[in-house]
This record gives sequence, C-alpha cells and structure tokens, in this order.
Amino acid sequence: MDAVAVEQLGLSPIGVADFNTAAGPSRRPVFPARLEFPALETQIEFSSIGRVDLTGQTLPDGDTQFVCLIGRDILSRGVLIYNGVGGVWTIAF
Repeated sequence: MDAVAVEQLGLSPIGVADFNTAAGPSRRPVFPARLEFPALETQIEFSSIGRVDLTGQTLPDGDTQFVCLIGRDILSRGVLIYNGVGGVWTIAF
C-alpha cells in the first residue's frame, strides 16, 4: 500500500518484513489490511501488507494516483483478464 495512503488512514505498523524491490532489498514496516471489492461482494483479509512509495504512479489520465499494488497472492484467488488493446481489465473471484 502507498505510504501516503497508510498515513492518511492512520494505520499503525504491526511489525517489519524484508522486501525485494527494483531498487534492491529493504526492510519495511507492515500493517494489517483488508481488500474489498464491493461490486463483487468480496473481502480478502491479510495478516499484513507492506508500505511502498507509489509517488508519481498514476492511471493514464494523469490524475488518479495508485494506492496499492495487487500481487499474485490476490490474483491466485480468481481469474484476471487484461485487454491491453481496450485498456480494460476484468477480475472474478
């Protein structure tokens, strides 16, 4: 989850974990979290998530800031269809 979003939500860290990123390995705080897809009536509880810096990462409109990255741990629970030509994606759980 993005560091700014973590601060805005007022989350307190519950520990630290080792991460491997494009910038190299680092040790970062982790936080409790739940991911919700209201339209799908789906909730996914996490034991912990890591804080990352997503500054400057926006959707093509240039205004919508990313607040989290969805990894294989979530994608492995459903089916993701990405239509690169249309610029749309569909996920089903």
